[in-house]
Amino acid sequence: MNRLVKHIYPKAILFGICVFFYAGIENSAYAQSNHSLTLSEIWETYEYYPVYAPKIKHVPQKNAFSFLYQNKIVYKNYTQNEHTLFLEIPDSIYAQSYIYPPHSTSRLLIGTQLTPIRRDSYSAVFIEYDTTTQTFSKLFDTIPVQNPQYSPTSHENICFFYENNLYLKRSDKIFPITTNGKENRIINGHPDWMYEEEFELTSGYAWNPSGSSIAYLSFDERSVPQTSIPYYTHEHTEYTSFPYPKAGDSIPEVSLYVYSINHKQNKKILIPTNYDYIPEFSWIDSTTLAITLLDRLQQNIEIITYNITTQTTHTIYSYSHAAYCDMPTHFTPLNESEFIVTDDRNGYTNIQLYSYTKGYITQLTKNCGIITDVYGYNRKTKQIVFAATNNIPTDRYVFSVNTAGTITEICTKKGTHDIYFNSNCSFGIHTFSTANTPPQVSVINSHGTIQYSWFDNSHLTELFESFSKKEFFSITHPYEDSLLAWKIVPPHAKKRAKYPVILSVYGGPTSQKVLNKFNYDMYWHQFLAQQGYMVIAIDCRGVIGRNSDFRKQTYMQLGTYETEDIAHIIKNLHSVPHTDTSKIGIEGWSYGGYLSALTSAKYPELIDAAVCIAPVTDWSLYDAIYTERYMQTPKLNPNGYTNSSVLSYANQIINPILLIHGTGDDNVHTTHSYVLNRELINNKKDIRFVPMTNDEHSLFGKNSRIFIYSKIFDFYTEILHE
Repeated sequence: MNRLVKHIYPKAILFGICVFFYAGIENSAYAQSNHSLTLSEIWETYEYYPVYAPKIKHVPQKNAFSFLYQNKIVYKNYTQNEHTLFLEIPDSIYAQSYIYPPHSTSRLLIGTQLTPIRRDSYSAVFIEYDTTTQTFSKLFDTIPVQNPQYSPTSHENICFFYENNLYLKRSDKIFPITTNGKENRIINGHPDWMYEEEFELTSGYAWNPSGSSIAYLSFDERSVPQTSIPYYTHEHTEYTSFPYPKAGDSIPEVSLYVYSINHKQNKKILIPTNYDYIPEFSWIDSTTLAITLLDRLQQNIEIITYNITTQTTHTIYSYSHAAYCDMPTHFTPLNESEFIVTDDRNGYTNIQLYSYTKGYITQLTKNCGIITDVYGYNRKTKQIVFAATNNIPTDRYVFSVNTAGTITEICTKKGTHDIYFNSNCSFGIHTFSTANTPPQVSVINSHGTIQYSWFDNSHLTELFESFSKKEFFSITHPYEDSLLAWKIVPPHAKKRAKYPVILSVYGGPTSQKVLNKFNYDMYWHQFLAQQGYMVIAIDCRGVIGRNSDFRKQTYMQLGTYETEDIAHIIKNLHSVPHTDTSKIGIEGWSYGGYLSALTSAKYPELIDAAVCIAPVTDWSLYDAIYTERYMQTPKLNPNGYTNSSVLSYANQIINPILLIHGTGDDNVHTTHSYVLNRELINNKKDIRFVPMTNDEHSLFGKNSRIFIYSKIFDFYTEILHE
């Protein structure tokens, strides 16, 4: 669930935007003052989708980055707003991805016939381009493979994943690294479903710096219960089955191996401590691995080193928390003697400096609020570059710090900054936005100096200026200083007029709704405001961006404090101008759908209409890593699971429920909505259930978005504007 708080928009749309820019009409003023938005513009044609940077790669050994555009690979300089053509790919090869060797651009892997598999993984037929001979050759014939990676020292050696095993292409021959991989039983060198979803692990193997060894994870899934996702056709229904451990189920046994290129041997690393997960591993140097170990309840974390020559281990970091430890650790080697991690030992997530041999040295960051990301380490300037709230939970800023604890500001303009840096953090692609301004993309250096503006989305300025401003405010709370919120008032609202309220919620422990940044859903909220609704979003206890006491209160009792806070805000809406507290709608997706349903069930007198999209309805049905991190297991916390289930309170619901769920959802399975639907029918409730055939969690099937948002708008019109 970690990444599915973000709705993923179709790749075709994003590619079309890039074409739009390069056609030279990026400044066309199609946005008119006081423009009335339509659902078709928002969810069908995506008329006002901002221009973002295309997916880029930093070019090895060059002062440039690159991107794909119209079957060409284009270089763009970091310091000058100029681009040059690196490679024009023949029309017979439809390029969808490409991969450089780490050490040069003498070879290139071009991916075609791409097939998405899960969040970030895909298979493709790869074709290698030799820049010296200017020739193309199929790497593995027409076989689609996953995650090919060049050796760091030789373009002759390429490792790749295929049918649950790792293979090595060495010169012109292919050798199996593993042979026991089998679908739904053993995975070698690739993350399983949970690791990819919840630990955001994108690769299950890693070359060492000298190219002599490969470390890889192996998952034994034979004891894990499987789930089946249907795909409905005009003929027989097809099912995709895969291991999916729910809370309390058996989880995969994970091991780490090292393969020697020269000896063609695998060696299992014997880890002398109990663990259940290996969420991170990386090479410190060519003989030493850093391995992160985590127990099943994720309360104890340990980082060990393993020397492949001496086969010895050494604990270099350990941390425990009474609730749960945060991932990732942002483990980053600085030099031969020191490294950094992040943890919340003092109640705020900070960067901690450690010695490999002497242990803890000091906390490097102070008074920066919450550290939200570590971008990397600039070895030349000896600066660690990171993102933080700067004690403003709604915003994100960028700083650097050295090992003496001296902090330098890089990006501090109020709003949200995000940077995709190159490997040494000397240059990066910088995206900045606020809640009321479209994204601006530029290239910056390590000091935060803008080298040039790339996309400014000025064509949207007039449109944004015509909107009602998203206004931030806070509501006092009996147990906290305040709860943060934003509101959008209908344009041209009359002084004493009151409008039906739509509460937009998410509330999950890995997210925030109240952020000072552009979000595409803003158009939907502006549309509702133009139709005479007051739109309000809140961040309840449990969300990120604030201290650990605030965000970890929900431990063992998901849904309890969040719904209390939503109810508290509704009860205090009388202090917010223009709110008609007799007409309250609530909407949410995923965890937000869960809170929408649960608030309706626990506080039925406060809600008049609820929209629940792809909701969790009972935590015993969700995956083990996510659920047990916040709830422990059903056996250890039976009351917590009962009290957090929407099903426990479904008979109390009195408002109409619009329930929407994709039948192809492999994340929050449609089972959640089916069991709630049945429970509501059993209790004679007003349930409008819309199963979206074959759609996944993000509901991006053909015309799905325009369909569901039309349904939602009609639902609000019927219930709140009757």
